[in-house]
Amino acid sequence: MAKGYEQNQERQQALAFLGKGLARRARSKCELTLASGVPLVIYEVAPVPAEPDIERCLFISESARDQLVKPAGFRPEQWRHLNELVWSDLPVVQVMALRILRFLDGNHPWARQILEDFYPDPDIDAWADAVPLA
Repeated sequence: MAKGYEQNQERQQALAFLGKGLARRARSKCELTLASGVPLVIYEVAPVPAEPDIERCLFISESARDQLVKPAGFRPEQWRHLNELVWSDLPVVQVMALRILRFLDGNHPWARQILEDFYPDPDIDAWADAVPLA
């Protein structure tokens, strides 16, 4: 058990090392909700590689993280701006936007419409399908 704890601590330190680069890239805004002036946390987008990679991490608000970790608590109306995020220059943002839209698709016509209007790169599509939200 101590070895698992140590490995987790090492991973958290490696992720913290990415914090400055993520803050710069995100301009200190949540990369998913676009909120500023809120506490931000590092979120690794699954599947996670053996070593933390900035290209597979997002800097997001605690509220966004809570919704991603427990999708049953999703607040769909807070995600209507995803029509902008699917066109992001950052693949990791596109992946999470697709995952969220696919999660919301069944009950929200606006999410379905965004999905119908967006044709992701096959690599983005495969990454988004690799680990759905729920």
